[in-house]
Amino acid sequence: MWMAECSLRMKVFDRIFLALAITIFVVFGYFSFFNVYQTDDYIFSFFTRKFGFLGAVADLYLHWGGRYFGYSLNLLNPVAIDTQNMLPKVYPMLLMVSFIAVVALNFREFFKYSLSDSVKKAFLFFFFYTVLLLNISEHYFWITGSTVYFLPVIFAGFLLFCLKKLHDGREKVWLYISLILIVLAIGNNEIIALILEGLLMANFHFRKTKTNLLFLVVSTICILISFLAPGNFGRMAENTDPLFILWLKRFVFFAVDLFHLTLKSILILPLFVKVFEKELKEIIANSCRKNLILLWGISFVPIVFLAFLMNGIGRQFENIMIYYFVLSSVLVVSFHVDFKKFWWISALVLLVPRIHIFPDQYSHFDFNFNLYDIGNDLAKTDLAKFEDQVNDRIFRIQSSSKDSVVVPKISVVPKVLYFDELSALGEPKSYTNDQLEKYFKKKSITTEK
Repeated sequence: MWMAECSLRMKVFDRIFLALAITIFVVFGYFSFFNVYQTDDYIFSFFTRKFGFLGAVADLYLHWGGRYFGYSLNLLNPVAIDTQNMLPKVYPMLLMVSFIAVVALNFREFFKYSLSDSVKKAFLFFFFYTVLLLNISEHYFWITGSTVYFLPVIFAGFLLFCLKKLHDGREKVWLYISLILIVLAIGNNEIIALILEGLLMANFHFRKTKTNLLFLVVSTICILISFLAPGNFGRMAENTDPLFILWLKRFVFFAVDLFHLTLKSILILPLFVKVFEKELKEIIANSCRKNLILLWGISFVPIVFLAFLMNGIGRQFENIMIYYFVLSSVLVVSFHVDFKKFWWISALVLLVPRIHIFPDQYSHFDFNFNLYDIGNDLAKTDLAKFEDQVNDRIFRIQSSSKDSVVVPKISVVPKVLYFDELSALGEPKSYTNDQLEKYFKKKSITTEK
């Protein structure tokens, strides 16, 4: 009788969170109707117009960075011909559907669930992925950003599925698809590249086969192509600090970044363990704790990399966050820590608005679990007015015959949809001003004071 009551409570609990996850997905579909092109979307189109596609690929590699696939895909941004702004409204939902589909594929493949149960689990995972994001707008709704930060996660998820198929002795086609996905994922994002390289090294360590060696060789070559791009070195600012101070700063960045990741994970882990306890225990039952610790430790590599560059918490950490979080949950359960009994604390934390502790220049260290912003935008933000104001701004710039254009400020700015305001007349110009000026061939584009 007691077991039946517990089972019933669990089903009700899961259904509540499943309904919440599906609701968020539907709300994001609604938000997408008002999404617009922004910042880098214009500058990538400018590069394509100026140099041609191949010329722009070469120019970005030489002068901007080594994301050879992510940047190349962004160069195909159709902002110049998409007069109805359709891509910003379709692309975010296309990626979210792809993400949920890939996660469902893995649940079905690894845990042998039915299709419906796999999809349910995928929506629940999507919920946790969303609340862990440091910046929903840049990750989901900014076309340039989602291509660089969200798309490689989808590639990595599909790669995991392909490697499982290949490990089970399925058709050789999975080998070729896996190689393509490795090349694409590494060419999208440096953090995914480092995590993937670490995982493929561990994979070869566990099973020294020719196929696993091939994967490692290909990933290493791709990382070298990406990381050794001349544009990466050109963008690195020269630092005149003494060597001791320089390394002290790097240590501080590493410590603060790691503290942020760990604290945010701890706050949400109890709820995640409660929802996915069955799957976590199955993973542990088929794994060696020593190997799990090794896999978890791989997440430190990109943290060290960003600390070396003295790059604090930012959108780059979202790719570390989900990996670090999931592996941490596995380790917690493997050590029989009864975290799930504190699930209600996690549920309450999720409802808290952004915790703004640091000065604005360090606002990326703020804690935010996104649900408050989603609800606030849905209930209070006039999204249609935001879209109209942005479209009116673009129309004013396009239709003006003057070299210098002054446009009204955007008065309605959602938290969930990506937007970066122009500098005002008389203020130092930001990169946003520079991008629009280049694209629209204007000497100056600013907002009113």
